Amino acid sequence: MDWAEKIENPDFNVIDKDVRITFGTSDPIEFFLTNHQMNFDNQEAKFEAEPTREPALLSGKPSDGAFGLIVNGPRLNIPRQDGLTFKNENLNVTLHAFDHTHALYQGRARLHIAQAITHHFSASTADGKPMDGSTMFDHVGRLVAFLGFVKGTRIGFGQVQGNPEINADSYRLLGFTKHDRFDSPVNWFYRSLTAALPALFEGYVRRIATTEGKRTLGRAMQYYKAGNYTKTDATEIALLMSAAGLETMAYHVLCTEGGWSKALFKNATLADKLRACTRLMKITGDPTEKSDALKKIVKAKSSEKYDGFTLLADFRNGLTHAGDFSYTGEELGHAWFATQWLLEVMILTFLGYTGKYQDRRKQLGGWAGAQDDLPIEKNNE
Repeated sequence: MDWAEKIENPDFNVIDKDVRITFGTSDPIEFFLTNHQMNFDNQEAKFEAEPTREPALLSGKPSDGAFGLIVNGPRLNIPRQDGLTFKNENLNVTLHAFDHTHALYQGRARLHIAQAITHHFSASTADGKPMDGSTMFDHVGRLVAFLGFVKGTRIGFGQVQGNPEINADSYRLLGFTKHDRFDSPVNWFYRSLTAALPALFEGYVRRIATTEGKRTLGRAMQYYKAGNYTKTDATEIALLMSAAGLETMAYHVLCTEGGWSKALFKNATLADKLRACTRLMKITGDPTEKSDALKKIVKAKSSEKYDGFTLLADFRNGLTHAGDFSYTGEELGHAWFATQWLLEVMILTFLGYTGKYQDRRKQLGGWAGAQDDLPIEKNNE
């Protein structure tokens, strides 16, 4: 917010003034002053202030629909007229891309931007009954968290308002939720897979319907996004985030669905956990099979028991605990790609996905676009 006002006794301590603003019937929103300029001739001061919390929820009457914006959304092939609709319990959310969004993605190599409004959405209740603001924001937030997995980093949403045509006094959400920078990492998704997302989202909603499923997916996806985001700055930290996501998934799959006791899980090595989890989920292949650099390390061990899972565990343990663990930059980068790949495949399989995907290990930071079948055993019919 910015405004100007007369100051009878100019005082530089005015920057400490409390600012609380009430919108309609909502509780006052607190702001803090970030800048002010004084004109001592006419005793006028100009002020700028930011809210102490963002986004700010303004209470209001329930509505059967809402409109809002998305920041740094994924690159999708969305039908221009109809949009892309996701069903979330009693709420349907239709996503649209702005006309400028494609140009933003095309020019991302030349644009040094931290954030951009890329999509807008409309939400409506399936039964036509009004929904309160908190529930609406929670349901839209689920979709945005899912779209963050699609892109590979956190995306934000905000500037939401209940349908003003139904009720001018409906709820609002000012500002945006947390989000990462605009640039997209290479991951499992490519825009040609857009049509598969609504069905995949149904699997996501089904999994988060249970407390354990919600906790597992929430944590695993946060580790996954953090791993992608921190790769640019610190590959070691990125690999540790990926490994934490793998252990989160393995714990739920093995202890909730695989019959493992907590004591057994605690005493097993990370390599054994990952090996058993992939076997139970019917994921095939060795995570290091696409990297000559990593296969060379495995082969040098001259042990049938030493495989790609053991190598990834060695990287996690070597980076976590002080010791003589050594590696080249190429080996570290390939190990992170393999670890993040396995986490992607685990999450997709957990959501019941059986379609095409992009094998990030083939890209190793380069060209993207080719799709493969998800590496899972197919049931014989």
